[in-house]
Amino acid sequence: MLRNEVWAGAKTAPGQAIELPKVTPYLSYAVALVNAAVYGTLVRISLTQGPEAAAELLASVGFSRGAVVEQGELWRLLSGLVVHGGLGPVAVVLLGMGLVAPRVEASLGYRTFAAAYLLSALAAADVIIALGGAASDQPAAAAAAAASTSEAAATAASAATSGGGADLLAAILHPAGADVMASVTAVAAAGGAASGAAGGLGLGLGALGAVMGIAGAAAAHEVVNGGVEQTAGSSRSSSGSGASSSNGGGDAAHGHGRSGAGAAAGTAGGIRLDAGAVLLAVGGVAAALPYVQEAGAVGGGAAGGALLASLAAGFGTGFALAATAGPRYQVTREVDLPDGAMWIPDPDDVQEYTVVLDRTTAIQRSVATALMAAALGGASLSVVLGAAAGGGGGGGL
Repeated sequence: MLRNEVWAGAKTAPGQAIELPKVTPYLSYAVALVNAAVYGTLVRISLTQGPEAAAELLASVGFSRGAVVEQGELWRLLSGLVVHGGLGPVAVVLLGMGLVAPRVEASLGYRTFAAAYLLSALAAADVIIALGGAASDQPAAAAAAAASTSEAAATAASAATSGGGADLLAAILHPAGADVMASVTAVAAAGGAASGAAGGLGLGLGALGAVMGIAGAAAAHEVVNGGVEQTAGSSRSSSGSGASSSNGGGDAAHGHGRSGAGAAAGTAGGIRLDAGAVLLAVGGVAAALPYVQEAGAVGGGAAGGALLASLAAGFGTGFALAATAGPRYQVTREVDLPDGAMWIPDPDDVQEYTVVLDRTTAIQRSVATALMAAALGGASLSVVLGAAAGGGGGGGL
């Protein structure tokens, strides 16, 4: 049973392009549509009710360290995936889910892809909770003062550039205001919540941690299977030299055998870089930089460092999951013998095929995914309980 599962693969005849075992991507486009719809809702609320209303929605739905630690709202660990504080993060998410994620999903399969997306987001949230406590040492009064200053500046800028086109552009760029953390801090203060120095830390990033995980998964797949992917993309078998596997040893009763000579073909050595993964990772960091600078201004260097570390954690989680639970392609040769034949009377009767095998079994895939989910779930519980025991790090983060 295990051997049959390991050796299951896609078979192609000579003269045809090598076919890799893949699925049709659906989840990537669905996630992109949901993110676009939610961001469009934020823009509409900002236009019709003002940036304060959009900031309130962002604060009530998005990831918040204070809400998770102090109020036990663990669902916020993943709810922040659908809300973004600005055009930069949502643009990177939409481009990543539209260009890079579909081929990652096609290679990893639906369950492994979904696990990589969600677990990368969870890892990023865990890092913000674990490292963000050091950013809340600044008194809440200082954060409120910064919020008031930023709100006054935003109001003055809005008055100076009032107009339908300017309002629409401002709402598209920053539905909750140009200074997301200050806006959310002001909303929390107005509601009587103790938001601390970095009450909005991480809220504006949305799904950047998860998309960094997709970039990591794409990089891992390229490292593991880059040679086979390149061969499949440009292959046209021009010659059918099937005589080399005339021994036909193996499953003669089933009318076919495998040649060991071509078992490692197509697995070119060396480390390969996936261009899409590199661009997505660079774009994610670039989109996060304004929020890192804002976090540093409000909560100190530790706040900005926590955001950057969360992106790195997302990338590493996606890379590790794809490397352990993703496919491991191997190219080999297979010949079909006439039914019932124990030898080859005429070499012309032998048909040789190129077969791409996936050496990662379903059991291995499930175990690796379950172990990583359990590890991250335990880490989430540990950092939340640790932060709560330490007083929540001084408020919402």
